[in-house]
Amino acid sequence: MKKFLIFLSLLLVLPFAFAGTDSPGKEDRVITIDMRLSGLVRPVDDFGHSFFDMEAKGSPGKATGQGAGVAGPPLPYLALGDALPGGHTCPDLGEFVPTGMQLMEAQLVMTFNDGSMIWGNSPPDGYVCFTTGYGYAPYDIMGGSGRFEGATGWIVVELQTYDYGPGVFPPFLVNPETGTATGEIFLP
Repeated sequence: MKKFLIFLSLLLVLPFAFAGTDSPGKEDRVITIDMRLSGLVRPVDDFGHSFFDMEAKGSPGKATGQGAGVAGPPLPYLALGDALPGGHTCPDLGEFVPTGMQLMEAQLVMTFNDGSMIWGNSPPDGYVCFTTGYGYAPYDIMGGSGRFEGATGWIVVELQTYDYGPGVFPPFLVNPETGTATGEIFLP
């Protein structure tokens, strides 16, 4: 009887002792994005369309990124208001001078050195401030391939754009940019 009780105890306890080893939990399937960016933005027309190219280094690995975006009409200072994160402001340039543009739509594709990819779409929450060159764009990760097959998650891109200074015309053929990308990739 004693052996039977020990055997029964082992049958009841052992499955719980090994429950976590066969299938990793959600926490084990989250990859942190923490990258430094450099590249350029290329406006393509007077209607707010632009393309961008960037190099990214950090977690989850070295990558190149490409994308396209559409900005809305120029926004007055008050329209940007409290939407600017991290204490960033767009100085008021006067009643008839726009201080920034809202990012209406954008897509981003990042290709990593091993050929894996993630791609995402930006809701109309991003913007660019003309006077400071600060840009902010949140993206929802919509998918991935390779080691990111079936990925979801989020990325926030914060950029500092630079121009060539006064006297260069046209001033916006390409704009150099540097910045960061932070976020999380969730794998199924």
